[in-house]
Amino acid sequence: MIRRALLDDIPQLIRLANAMQEEAGAHYRAMLLDEDRIANIVMSSLRPAAPTLVNVHVTDDTVDGFMASGVAPDPIYQALYGYEYALYVAPERRGHGDGVRLAKRAEEWARQRGAVYMQVAVTGQIMDSIADRVYEELGFKAIGTIYHKEF
Repeated sequence: MIRRALLDDIPQLIRLANAMQEEAGAHYRAMLLDEDRIANIVMSSLRPAAPTLVNVHVTDDTVDGFMASGVAPDPIYQALYGYEYALYVAPERRGHGDGVRLAKRAEEWARQRGAVYMQVAVTGQIMDSIADRVYEELGFKAIGTIYHKEF
């Protein structure tokens, strides 16, 4: 089942964020996970007309996937766009379509808020080829490359 995240979900979301970090590439593993920021994202997403959405996938009362996304003004053009902070599905739930359903729900939400496009990035080095295929099946097109440099 997919639903909006609730305050009671924060501990499970932190657990999943830690699992995501452990699976991710060296860049993400080297950074300190900020549990307060995760809690703040969830809390802010619960405000009326919030520009942030956190949806969770739940199986048997356990949160086993999430997608955090938002809507913002395009920095150059007169348009709103949707974007994702993170999409993660626990390994035992992969292959069941949970990530697809989470992404579709975020896309619908962004469109309802006036977004004219949505951008996602596959950067965690967690099953990137599968994530690429999922987004392509949802109609996303690769339009460039993300470069990263650590300081």
